[in-house]
Amino acid sequence: MVFSFVMGEPSQFYLSQVTLKSFLGLLYLIIFGSVIAFSAYVWLLGHTSVTRISTHTYVNPVIAVFLGWLIANERITAALLVTTAIIIISVYLVLYDQYRGRKNKPVKENTLFS
Repeated sequence: MVFSFVMGEPSQFYLSQVTLKSFLGLLYLIIFGSVIAFSAYVWLLGHTSVTRISTHTYVNPVIAVFLGWLIANERITAALLVTTAIIIISVYLVLYDQYRGRKNKPVKENTLFS
């Protein structure tokens, strides 16, 4: 924002040129893309592993592309489908490996009551 003011961009901004669709898009990003997403992220930090939480950075773009196709009629190409499959398989392998690793670890006995 500082650079924007240095370049004089605020003098070229007219609120009357902002469409309702643009304003609602910005409002959606503020509410869902920031406030709700960050709140969910902080809550998840206390309830699951960091590895599992970090997979959202790979899954979110796939969901965004799907929503773009569903809502805005964006085109889906073969390359996009291949990369989506690679992302989904990779996330599955990360989560499966984490689950399998936890499943194979021996259970520690509770020494407090032994």
